[in-house]
Amino acid sequence: MKTKESLDQHDRMKGLEYDLQKTVIRIDETNKNVEARTFDIRNKQVALQDNENEIGRLREINSN
Repeated sequence: MKTKESLDQHDRMKGLEYDLQKTVIRIDETNKNVEARTFDIRNKQVALQDNENEIGRLREINSN
């Protein structure tokens, strides 16, 4: 009886470890997506700032 209970617990533990591993993989994939999107946002912010600076420069040229 105790042997069967031990085997059942071992099987449950293996199942939980498998589920945990799948969850960790999903977390890693999500983190990679977040990093990629953050990188894109930073690049877009830099481009926006450059464009705003250029617009300001052109407005100054036009006003002269």
